[in-house]
Amino acid sequence: MSVTETSSASERNREVELNSSLAAGGLNPGPLSDPVVVDTVEGKQCDHGNGANESSISSLETKAPSDSVMAGSVVNETIDTYHDAVSEDQSQEGDVSNPLTHGASSSSPASEPQAAGSAGGSNADMEGGNGPVDDGKRPQQHPSKPNPLPENGLRSSHSSQDAVEGWHPGKSLQVQRVVQLTAELEAKEEEIKHFRAREREMKVQLNQLQKEKEKLLHQILLLEHQHAAKSLQGGSYLDDSKAATPALLVTAINTVREIGKKFTKDFMDQLKKSPEKVRLAIEDHILKQVAVVLSRPTHKKFQYQAYMNHKLFIGFDNPTFFMSLDNNDEPPHEFAAVQKSEWYRQDNFQKFQKYDLRKFSVKMLVENAEHDSFLQEFCFMKFQETFDERTESQLFGNLQHRDCILREKKHPNTPFYESFCKLAVSVWLVHRLAFAFKTPATTFVVEKGLPFDHHRMQSAGPPDDITPNSKVGLVVLPGFQVSQSIIACEVYLVEHA
Repeated sequence: MSVTETSSASERNREVELNSSLAAGGLNPGPLSDPVVVDTVEGKQCDHGNGANESSISSLETKAPSDSVMAGSVVNETIDTYHDAVSEDQSQEGDVSNPLTHGASSSSPASEPQAAGSAGGSNADMEGGNGPVDDGKRPQQHPSKPNPLPENGLRSSHSSQDAVEGWHPGKSLQVQRVVQLTAELEAKEEEIKHFRAREREMKVQLNQLQKEKEKLLHQILLLEHQHAAKSLQGGSYLDDSKAATPALLVTAINTVREIGKKFTKDFMDQLKKSPEKVRLAIEDHILKQVAVVLSRPTHKKFQYQAYMNHKLFIGFDNPTFFMSLDNNDEPPHEFAAVQKSEWYRQDNFQKFQKYDLRKFSVKMLVENAEHDSFLQEFCFMKFQETFDERTESQLFGNLQHRDCILREKKHPNTPFYESFCKLAVSVWLVHRLAFAFKTPATTFVVEKGLPFDHHRMQSAGPPDDITPNSKVGLVVLPGFQVSQSIIACEVYLVEHA
């Protein structure tokens, strides 16, 4: 059979199929109009007359009845179906040429015959012409495009050859440098191990030395406590005439305690001489600063003692009681450096010895004879701090003592002021002795409400008043600490359920 006869038979068969479709849709088939040629893929025109087709996909010819709109819609549906098949075939062919979608390219050859079959015999036209024949193999890559990479993204066919061709002498120097640096790194790591081992050894030695130090400090503490206890019996572990000792400090503090009791009695006697209204006003002003619930009315004296000692010991831990001294007798004001010198300690100890004869010292002050200016300023300042203008005016009816101190810069020559000076000189002597130690002695107080501790406290009242429920109600005299030695503070105890 010739090519022309084959083409005619094919056209008749398609016409019969189209008429059958129209009849199924309820339309009357009519004569077909001129064939409608659908655009081909990739811009290549199909020529059905001579059977030549340069495209991989054939065109679709379909004829529709010119007198029926419904017939045209059925034809259009058939054409759309064909276009969808062609578009799918084009997308599969595009995946074959893309190296990144190489894994999907294997399905492209198999899809071509299916698309051709759905076109209603277009392959038959292509087989009769000069078009390419689908043999089921992959399409050839374009010469200008590089070969796609394998799935792992690496070229493996010539990798060994490329490594040999890429070698040059400079790489040998780089390898040598890496080897050298590696050796240096290993050497440094060995040094680090050595130093860490040495550090562990030093820590062990340090811990041993600290333990030995603690043992020595404990032994010193025991010795100082023993010698401080002996001082109460008149003994001493050092020569009190050459240097300051804890025993000497205990003696000086006991003197302050005794003189404080005497001055408190003198003050209360002077207070009794005042009118009751004045007496109540002074008591209210003073006692509210040392308020405590007394177990007995006669214990009011402990409140007055606490008040006097508190005023006199303010600023004790400072070398000058925070006073500005403008004289040549005292050391320079740069006490932070001067206190560390042996000269400063000896100077304080010598002044303690010089003015330790309190009777002579107080007489010299009251008579305004030549004496230490620091001691004079200390007495002036403490009298004014202990008795303000209102208290002095109520107590004596005038400001004679204050006028003599401020205007004339002299000590009042009165029995009351003389009694006060005895207490002030005693506190000043303890201060001089405290700064005669290599490490100056310091004061301490305890808080109200704490349980009684016989190591740091002593009762101001009778020892029989101490019970397991005794609590600190008031600090009458501060305690002292010098080096590792503790001198107990004097407290007034109250009962708590």
